[in-house]
Amino acid sequence: MMSKVQQPVALRARYLFPIASPPIRDAMIVVNNGEILAVGPAVRITRQFDMTPIDLGEVILLPGLVNAHTHLEFSDLTKPLGQPGMAFTDWIRQVMSFRRERAEPDTGTETRIITGIRELIQTGTAAVGEIATNTFVPEGFPLDHLVSIGKGEQSLLLQNQLSAIPRVTAFFELIGLSAERIESAKALAVAYCAPDIQRSFWQMALSPHAPYSCHLNLLTWVCEQSAANKFPVAMHLSETREELQLLHDGTGAFKHLLEEFGVWNSTAFPAGRIAKDYLEVLAKADRALVVHGNYLTNDEIAFLGTNRQRMSVVFCPRTHAFFQHDDYHLRFMLRSGVRVALGTDSRASNSDLSVWQEARYVARQFPDIAAEHILEMITINGAEALGLEEKLGSLQAGKLAHLNYLTMSKANEKVTAEDLLHHPDVPRNLAFASNE
Repeated sequence: MMSKVQQPVALRARYLFPIASPPIRDAMIVVNNGEILAVGPAVRITRQFDMTPIDLGEVILLPGLVNAHTHLEFSDLTKPLGQPGMAFTDWIRQVMSFRRERAEPDTGTETRIITGIRELIQTGTAAVGEIATNTFVPEGFPLDHLVSIGKGEQSLLLQNQLSAIPRVTAFFELIGLSAERIESAKALAVAYCAPDIQRSFWQMALSPHAPYSCHLNLLTWVCEQSAANKFPVAMHLSETREELQLLHDGTGAFKHLLEEFGVWNSTAFPAGRIAKDYLEVLAKADRALVVHGNYLTNDEIAFLGTNRQRMSVVFCPRTHAFFQHDDYHLRFMLRSGVRVALGTDSRASNSDLSVWQEARYVARQFPDIAAEHILEMITINGAEALGLEEKLGSLQAGKLAHLNYLTMSKANEKVTAEDLLHHPDVPRNLAFASNE
């Protein structure tokens, strides 16, 4: 039986924020089979397509959001692990203990991931950078069946016309400080990246975890693979002062932690290393995400700005606040040309997975940073960091029709980016609008 051919649908809204261009008042967007055909003022688009639009009324349309960093395995937590301001290495001990206590089979982890995906859908997320454990090697990340999530809940009129399922960049986590563990990690990575794995809703990527858990030789190999095979790499880097102490002289809280876990390898930490040694290797990857970057120096920030084409920083504001880190150098990063995306991190250090709430938090903490730049951090910057800018991050012809909406008051004659960040609601996927 032949499938029914979809006809283009035109949607009219009071305001539309394309992100890549100025806001449009009395806007129209034409979509077909999940792809945007045209965006612009209603008067022009009506002439161009000669279509009667569906009038959405007093709403603001904006692109699906991008959460550039999280760990969905913790999505069932109702509050963070530990206490605010606790030592990071003590928090890691709690995380490891929590994992051991669960001792659940793979199906339990998959259930938690699906819980996280549902939360991402409810908060208007179009793409996410997920750190995946070795649970799913060699079968891959369990997302190909997600087409069924929310399908029955979508508007009948708009079903199959709008995108609803987030695109997942699944960064397979690699850990290895000894020669033996490095070779084991490489073997797992090769299996994970096998070309015969089906990937409908996710793309493969690798995450050499952090300098305290991943040998520089393993990072070098991963970045070589990334350059050759064109996939992104993510690494937690310059997250704590204790990490920098370990790199500098091989001492401190992280040394004690690694000894406690039985994986200490003194040869992995020659004296005098700094975060920039890792940045220089990451710069050789096809795309690199520097996750957190809480204690990057001015020189390292300048290096990231110079290498913006390939490198991004992922700032997780509320996790940063949970650990009570020093003030974040966000203003200097932006002045230095660094591409900054936002992430929620996980529910193990955050209260939810809403990257919109991260943007609101940034707006409160950095009121002098233009709201337009903050919106870019949760849309186009995140898409570029994940290598998805051709499909997501802005409302433009040729991109996926992942549309979010916010309702607005009839009294609003003009809506600004600042108004959006002060809106009382969280953007929702338009595909579910008719059932709310």
